[in-house]
Amino acid sequence: MDQLTHSATDGVDLRQYLRPIWGRKWWILLVVVAATAASYAYYDHKPRLYRASTSIFIQSSELEQALSQGATYTDDRTTADQASLLTTSVVAQKVARKFGYTGGDPRDLFRQLTVTPRSGQDFIDLTVTYPDPRGAARLANAFATSFIESRSAELRGKVVRARLAAERELAATPRTGLTSSTRESLQSRIRQLQAVESLPSGVAQQVDPAQSNPVPFTPKPARNAAFAAVLALVFAIGGAFGLNRFDRRIRTLDDVETAFKLPLLAALPRVGDPAPAVGDEVTIAPRLREVCRSLRTNIELSALDRQLQTLLVISGVSGEGKSTVIRNLAIVYAEAGSRVAVVEADVRRPTLARLFKAEPGEGLTDVVSGRLTVDEAFQAVDWSRFERENPDSVAMANGHGPIDRGVSDGEIQLLTSGREPPNPPVLLGSERMRQLLDEVREDFDIVLLDSPPLLVVSDAVPLISLADGTIVVARLGETLRDAAKRVGDVLSRIPSANPLGVVANQVSSSEVAGGYRYYSYGTRSRRRLLRRS
Repeated sequence: MDQLTHSATDGVDLRQYLRPIWGRKWWILLVVVAATAASYAYYDHKPRLYRASTSIFIQSSELEQALSQGATYTDDRTTADQASLLTTSVVAQKVARKFGYTGGDPRDLFRQLTVTPRSGQDFIDLTVTYPDPRGAARLANAFATSFIESRSAELRGKVVRARLAAERELAATPRTGLTSSTRESLQSRIRQLQAVESLPSGVAQQVDPAQSNPVPFTPKPARNAAFAAVLALVFAIGGAFGLNRFDRRIRTLDDVETAFKLPLLAALPRVGDPAPAVGDEVTIAPRLREVCRSLRTNIELSALDRQLQTLLVISGVSGEGKSTVIRNLAIVYAEAGSRVAVVEADVRRPTLARLFKAEPGEGLTDVVSGRLTVDEAFQAVDWSRFERENPDSVAMANGHGPIDRGVSDGEIQLLTSGREPPNPPVLLGSERMRQLLDEVREDFDIVLLDSPPLLVVSDAVPLISLADGTIVVARLGETLRDAAKRVGDVLSRIPSANPLGVVANQVSSSEVAGGYRYYSYGTRSRRRLLRRS
């Protein structure tokens, strides 16, 4: 069983490889849609061109046999030579007259023509591309008939010239003294040429005359758009992997542990309102309740041999949800019957008064400076227990068992930051601050400290030594790897620091589903916590 669990936990997860694609799915979709639409629009506005084709069969005629005295044959070279004769000026002039072309040099018509001799056959294929389908067919047929006429006229001219040459040679026999056999051969040659002159030339024949095709040959917007979509998809996916390689943000739960070199305590899913309220009572979003209870359990498991009474919650930079985590953690501790004190040590940008529905007046700085006593500065927080919101539900004390309804409710007391002091690091690191925390510990079961961002100001550094344990909050998709490394470096340089782990905030639903094992069931991160204990 352990082997199966180990295999399922440490096996290859295909989602790890597909995560760069899924993380930028909307960007990929935008690139593909934009490329497809642009390609379709571009080719849809290009002029339409139509194509028509015909073929010419090159055959051996009696005219050629008469000229070559019967020794005629065709091969690939002969057919290729005939194809070359298609692009002569004589043919161009005939085509221009047949087609009615008067726009310039007749040889310009060859730009629309493609001539292809078939290998191993006596056929020549003619293809014409033209802006009009009927014009394409007319032009292709004009090329075929003009070539046939030109070749016929040329061969007939050769026969006539050969006959005249033979007659001149025969007429000169008295002077040259030809033998009787030679004279008879010339006379036979002349009679043969005279007979051939009256025959049809038959040097070539058009096969399958060209027909107009109403479907344009080019452009083809749909086909080109589909091809552009495939190319865009390939490049977009490649770009996603490239961006992921150079992206310094922490995007997965596994990246959290690697970047901070700390165990993952919980993965808080992304919700619409992470700090809701029922009237004047603060409560927890339903999707966060069990996760926060499991977070409390994991905190307790992280140090079974020592008491964790004062917990400092920090983050590398602002906006990672540190104060909201403290608020919800205070509620789940109170649900378990604990007396919770929340001390707002972020004296520069305080937010807990708003999150706890409390008054933002005098607070921590006034107590440290001696203007108020601790009892005068604390404010009671009205919070809503789960059973009061859902009477028919069975609440869970720590995610593993029902609450004993005989246990009385806990309480939450808030000490807001008060007025901003001139030198916050000196105030927070003072002996009076240490005495204040010792005094608060005597009256409360759990003390939660909210601090400024660790990498923005140095206010949180003296608080790390005063706390029993430190919890780091990181926002998935926002926290940079470099920031995580710097947080780890700061914690490692403080001898008395006791970093418990990291809380991943604003995690997507799919990532939470895959990472639920981190904060609910005993796997890798849970085993790390047990080893630390």
